[in-house]
Amino acid sequence: MRKMNFDELTSQIDERKKEVESRIRENSKHTPRKLRGRTRSKEESEALTKLAIASWKKAEREGKIKYLSDRVMYYDYT
Repeated sequence: MRKMNFDELTSQIDERKKEVESRIRENSKHTPRKLRGRTRSKEESEALTKLAIASWKKAEREGKIKYLSDRVMYYDYT
């Protein structure tokens, strides 16, 4: 396994950075964003909203959401 110091690594990255970024931009032009195939029905969107609200309230009951201030909160994923 070849060893390399940090300066060598950053210089190699800097050398190829322009080329790689232009290649990424070029490839992303030809692949349009994938759009959703169908619109959600009213019942489906209501059901998803109810599920999201229930999930949020459950997390609040379990103490996974900590309110740090009026507008800032922390969700503990563990």
